[in-house]
Amino acid sequence: PDIIVAYLHGLSQVGPFAAIGRFPLLMLATFQAILLPYWPVISAAAPHQGPAWIGDLARRTLFLTLGIWALGAAAFWLFGPRLIVAWMGRRDFVDTSLIAMACLQALGLGLFTWLSVFLGALSRQRHLARAAAIAVSLFIPLAVLLGQLLGPVGVGLAQALALFLGAIPLAGW
Repeated sequence: PDIIVAYLHGLSQVGPFAAIGRFPLLMLATFQAILLPYWPVISAAAPHQGPAWIGDLARRTLFLTLGIWALGAAAFWLFGPRLIVAWMGRRDFVDTSLIAMACLQALGLGLFTWLSVFLGALSRQRHLARAAAIAVSLFIPLAVLLGQLLGPVGVGLAQALALFLGAIPLAGW
């Protein structure tokens, strides 16, 4: 995404985009830290517990994922501008539309991580790889198109759309 922003809008736009864009990566690390320990549990228990147990665990961890995202997004919306100024030392890096886009990206990355834990634990890595490939295939043209129309926010929005329209539905199916 940073390269596309630089290509379409110049290097001066990469700083704000990249600074705010670190929020989804921090949320992704949080999702992974909480959800990845489930992988071996699901893998070991699934053959013995059956589909009902997997479905129940999927629902509970989905609500956990959505709760983490909601708390993180609310905190970033409220405190993000101050954190960005403290981190970057510049007020001009604060952009509420980029902050909103970062919150949406974080949800997409969190849901895809949630699905990847289940698909990996159930030995469905090939399905996960196809979903990720489709997301990348959607992202690049969407990023160029939406980046031209909406600026750096469009590039971030393209990532969220690629996840929500491609990777998440396909992986969930």
